[in-house]
Amino acid sequence: HVAVGGGPYPAEMLLGRAAQQFIEQYPRISMQIVVRSWDELLRLLRSRDLDFFIGEVSTLAHEPDIEITDLAEAHPLFFIARSGHPLAGRHDVTAAEVFAWPFLSPTRLPPRIFEPMLAVQRTVARSGSAARPLPILECASLAALKRILDETDSLTAVPLPLVAADLASGRYVALGTEPWLFLRYGLVTLKGRPLTQAATRFRELVLDAENEVSGEERRLLADRQKRGRRRKA
Repeated sequence: HVAVGGGPYPAEMLLGRAAQQFIEQYPRISMQIVVRSWDELLRLLRSRDLDFFIGEVSTLAHEPDIEITDLAEAHPLFFIARSGHPLAGRHDVTAAEVFAWPFLSPTRLPPRIFEPMLAVQRTVARSGSAARPLPILECASLAALKRILDETDSLTAVPLPLVAADLASGRYVALGTEPWLFLRYGLVTLKGRPLTQAATRFRELVLDAENEVSGEERRLLADRQKRGRRRKA
């Protein structure tokens, strides 16, 4: 048995890809993928309910009982909206304009991400716009999050590989050509607890998936930047 964890983004981008390879190679080993926020994952790791987890590591650097393997690259976050959103036709959307609308989050936001968002929202509130909770909804299900995006003027922020097909089909639009924030993930294990052979193999597959996703992300980002330069020209 192998038990691993991650937030909604790494679970979708990395753990799912790695699990697909793992269950094909090791059909006699059962797996569990737990999707939780970073603080809950740390508790589960300490209780030995997880072999390891993938998380945003800015909150974990000073924990004495864990080891963090930084993943290769930072993942840029883009603001995403349905194609019919009032901001969808704009190429120069500011963060202040984004946070004037309801914002959805797939997980509890770590302080490194939450504090800049909150600072922008305070600026919006001082300008006379109605203050909203930030986020207005927290939901670990990406499918449920997308359903709400489809039917409302809410916005969210995601890495491009998670919505590449939705962007290509015209279901969603990414606001702007440059990312606003970056996610930095790490693979977190408990000190003094060696991984089993099966967990070690799954760890290798997760790192392979990270390299694959990072390559896709670079191509998507380069394409957005190229189209942005064409529009400006």
